[in-house]
Amino acid sequence: MSMAGFAQHQSFAFAKKESREKLLVKLKDSIINQEATAYLNFNKNINWNSYAWATAFVIDNSEQNFKVLKKALSDYKQLSKRDLKKVFESAFACFPNEFVLEMTDIAENETENASIFATSLHYLAQNNKEVKQLLQTKFVNDNSPVMQALRNELKSDYKPISIADLMELIKFNAR
Repeated sequence: MSMAGFAQHQSFAFAKKESREKLLVKLKDSIINQEATAYLNFNKNINWNSYAWATAFVIDNSEQNFKVLKKALSDYKQLSKRDLKKVFESAFACFPNEFVLEMTDIAENETENASIFATSLHYLAQNNKEVKQLLQTKFVNDNSPVMQALRNELKSDYKPISIADLMELIKFNAR
């Protein structure tokens, strides 16, 4: 039997509906709710790596997650840059439009990390906020890939790669 035949006839335990439902309950109870409660009620540090992964995985757009992310983004200077990037992951996945004010504050005040600056500008641009002036005030000589990508994305003639073009590129690279 070929591997393709095996994949068609064999069911994996983690793919069953019951297993997926148990995973969701476990993520919400063991990670999301515990971390959120400790952070909101007792000001304890969150394991942002686990929390961001779990909330993005389930697309947790709950009021509780909103409060956690709002607090984290409002107090972003208290977070390490690594943790702030994880907060961004959850915000982008769960609340793509709700944190414009917080992202504006971060973009206006970030002077140390081009990636944090670029990520906050990207969030604002996705929400149709004007960011070109801010882009011209900071990290203007930074030619890191993240800043180059942001500048390219904000060009008026920017066209993201289409799925058809991406498929063609994959086929070309497979030769």
